[in-house]
Amino acid sequence: MIMAENTSSKQKPSLLSRIFFPVNTLLGAKYLASTGSFIKNSVGRLITPTKLQRQESFAEAVERMDLTDDDLELRKISFLRQSVFFLIFGVFLILLAFYRLYLAEIGSGILIFLLSFALLAYAFRAHFWYFQIKHRKLGCTMQEWWVGHINTTHEQEKTDIQENQ
Repeated sequence: MIMAENTSSKQKPSLLSRIFFPVNTLLGAKYLASTGSFIKNSVGRLITPTKLQRQESFAEAVERMDLTDDDLELRKISFLRQSVFFLIFGVFLILLAFYRLYLAEIGSGILIFLLSFALLAYAFRAHFWYFQIKHRKLGCTMQEWWVGHINTTHEQEKTDIQENQ
């Protein structure tokens, strides 16, 4: 005696997929959903800042890395040169991208724009490190970098007050 299968628990294919083709399989719905969630998680990890493992001052970092004043000067000059190089090359690539777009070479124009933005990001990073070494302060904010100076006299007054107490 053969037992009949219980077909009520299985999901029946839709009418469209039975007549023409399996829509979910051809469109790759599961693949698209997993790729979308991967991109969402990746962007979330990129945007969310990581927590600092330790909080240290500039002097502590210099001591931990065993750097001298000459080493700091060399690194400061190196970061300034890097930032200028990346900035000049990035601006050149932006001009080249506009030229490519003028010639109606859309693909290469967009690709060159993306490359120029990466170079400008490197220029910012190098100049930000230069700025921190120049002012001998770690953890500078974007506002401090943008303004271009740090109110060191106010900080010096704070430390003088704390020492007198």
